[in-house]
Amino acid sequence: MTSNPILLKWIFVSVLMMSFLFNASFSFSQVNPGRVLTPGDKNFHALNSQSCTGSLGDPIVNFTFGAGTSFGPPLSPGVTNMQYIASQCPNDGYYTITNYSSACFSNSWHTVTDHTGDVNGYYMLVNASFTPSDFYVQKVDGLCSGTTYQFSAWVVNVINRPGISPNITFSIEKTDGTVLQSYNSGDIPINTKPIWSQYGMFFTTPAGITSVVIRMKNNAPGGNGNDIGLDDIAFRPAGPSTNIMASIPGDSINVCNSSIALNSSIETCYLSNEYQWQVNTNNSTWTNIAGANTPSYTVPVQPPGNYKYRLLVSPAGTIQISNCRVSSNAITVVVVPPATLQALDAIICNGQSYSLPSGIKVSAAGNYSDTVRYRFGCDSLITHLNLSVQTTVFVNNDVTICKGESFKLPTGVTVSSAGIYMDTIKYKTTGCDSLIRTINLSIKPVIIKDSSVLMCNGDVITLPWGQTVSTTGIYSDTLQYVAGCDSVITNVYVHVTIAVTQSTEGFICPNEMYTLPSGAVVTVPGFYVDTLRTAIGCDSIITRLTLTPAAPPTIQLTKSNDVNCTLAISKLTASGGTKYLWAPVESLNNAAIANPVASPVATTTYRVLVTTSKGCVAQDSITVNVSADLASNGIQIPNAFTPNGDGLNDCFGVRFLGQISNLKLSVYDRWGNRVFYTTNPSQCWDGKNKDKELKSDVFIYQVSGKTMCGEIVKKGTVTLIR
Repeated sequence: MTSNPILLKWIFVSVLMMSFLFNASFSFSQVNPGRVLTPGDKNFHALNSQSCTGSLGDPIVNFTFGAGTSFGPPLSPGVTNMQYIASQCPNDGYYTITNYSSACFSNSWHTVTDHTGDVNGYYMLVNASFTPSDFYVQKVDGLCSGTTYQFSAWVVNVINRPGISPNITFSIEKTDGTVLQSYNSGDIPINTKPIWSQYGMFFTTPAGITSVVIRMKNNAPGGNGNDIGLDDIAFRPAGPSTNIMASIPGDSINVCNSSIALNSSIETCYLSNEYQWQVNTNNSTWTNIAGANTPSYTVPVQPPGNYKYRLLVSPAGTIQISNCRVSSNAITVVVVPPATLQALDAIICNGQSYSLPSGIKVSAAGNYSDTVRYRFGCDSLITHLNLSVQTTVFVNNDVTICKGESFKLPTGVTVSSAGIYMDTIKYKTTGCDSLIRTINLSIKPVIIKDSSVLMCNGDVITLPWGQTVSTTGIYSDTLQYVAGCDSVITNVYVHVTIAVTQSTEGFICPNEMYTLPSGAVVTVPGFYVDTLRTAIGCDSIITRLTLTPAAPPTIQLTKSNDVNCTLAISKLTASGGTKYLWAPVESLNNAAIANPVASPVATTTYRVLVTTSKGCVAQDSITVNVSADLASNGIQIPNAFTPNGDGLNDCFGVRFLGQISNLKLSVYDRWGNRVFYTTNPSQCWDGKNKDKELKSDVFIYQVSGKTMCGEIVKKGTVTLIR
């Protein structure tokens, strides 16, 4: 059995060479959108909750397993008795150093990442061995004897379904194997979602002990479960609860140009305390403040910058040994720079306002002094403003023009529509309005009277103003205002009708009538003169018509065959004209052609109306007989086919020349398995079953359907040849 991979990451640094600041952050940022970061439960599962452990010192050991984009290297020899493998899903008895695992062992493991939220951070993913064993052993040097330390590690149960729960014993031993203290995690529970939990204990090194061995023992067997992730093992001094506070409340304080008093509250633990205040300037490193060795400290006036202060506490005589002291919370003091002074001259337009840096708006000319302060009260920006306001002059004019004329505005723009036009001259330096001129432009209206007159050729008409005319044209008369603008314009549209003479030829069929352009009707051939007049009696069109007799069409009508079970259609053919119209149309493919295709289901007589190029018509009819016989011959089925893609016999199906419905075609192999089925007469079998080519063999088919000749059922065999 296999178990779900766990995120496990160790940060280990030799105390003899250097120490790193331990950062237990629970806020994650996700860089890769494909990964969901695994959270921690933010609780410390401790063996012993004791006094004098409220504050911690800088980490002596902080082992994180590093970071990278691929797999991390194996642990040093002797650290674990498990075998290393570069795999996101190690098997029983193996471990890996990775930054991500997902979908292991059919999704029986959670998808997990490094507990700090670093998408490239490594952790140790362990698939426990089949028997309980030590899976992590490490020697730690450089400890202070008689000092309390916190030993912790982050653990996650990666299995997401019922199985063996991990059970870990954390022990601190002398180098000779003597157990100084141990802690059992108990069964680490299975959760619906992966949760990192911090386990550990506080322990005190006996006198004379400066080196210990860390041992993490797996108490549960491997197999179905007992799969974990380990991350961030840390050792750091523990001591009295130490808190500092400033004379101004808060963990981050802003000051202008003043000192700040820092005081402390320290739990009583040591016989005698020793103190050291430290400062971190502009996020650099912590350094000792010379002479600051009491529980309180007054921060002097400092140059602008960012300062962090903390208090170190240790037993008397050990304050300069980093492994023996604890640190308080840090308070940040931000010293802001002195206020900036600025003098401004500003000009605004009439009606506008000016926003001072503090947000106050002013609109009157004058001198203003404005101060912007930080939210904590220090002056930030002091502004002295000399504000001027530019004025605007308004001029209004009324102007009247004649319709059709235009007016040139003072700006030079020419307009010809009535309306109110505004012309603005601006100050060159500011763009403010200097002069605004308003023109109210009106246009004298013009009344236009239009009328029309129709008259015959040779007539004379007198217009309203006394003018007589006899030809087609537009005649106008204009009355004007006293000012000279047009007032009333009268337009008369005169149209004189002049007759048009045309000669044409027509045809008349036997026993038919012919209608002349004027509406008169004639029935015999001959020469006719016809006059079409307008509504007022003017000659409009004079037609000279020669009417010639025309012969009716001679119809030839044939059919290709009658219809039965094997011949479902009949081709009809008519001749003798230029236009054809068949009836009934329901069983024809096109009723307006000379040779339609008929598909009757019963004996049908088709009529055709034939028209010649000269418009003469005649009609005739023909009957297509329908008989229901030869039903067994209506279906033609081959006995072999070769689906090799050569275009010949590639498909097996039904060829039916007549009408069929309710078709069912099934093909079975020799074991009775149906390999093909269709109800579409045009669909055939390509020799495949579920897209897989079948081998050469004999297959059984069964076909049934309903034709005009009755029900058809047929069985047989067909040979597939490859």
